[in-house]
Amino acid sequence: MNDNCDGFAIVDRHRSADLDDVGGRGMTLAVAVDSDGAEHLGIIDRRTFGDRKTGFSLGSPEHEMLGALAPEFAERLKPAAER
Repeated sequence: MNDNCDGFAIVDRHRSADLDDVGGRGMTLAVAVDSDGAEHLGIIDRRTFGDRKTGFSLGSPEHEMLGALAPEFAERLKPAAER
């Protein structure tokens, strides 16, 4: 990733290719998109997807997942709902 990346990018699997069949066992030629919409290209070991050290993920960051809002965030939003 370059210096402009915020440290986390989601791999676009439709525009990426696994390299197993051409000698790159476990590797992916990845197109990843960061939170600003910038694209980053790289050859990535698939075992590192989701590792915050590499910054590449196959899915949404944890804070964008569906489900109940964590209690600490719900408490922070209560004053806004009361206005």
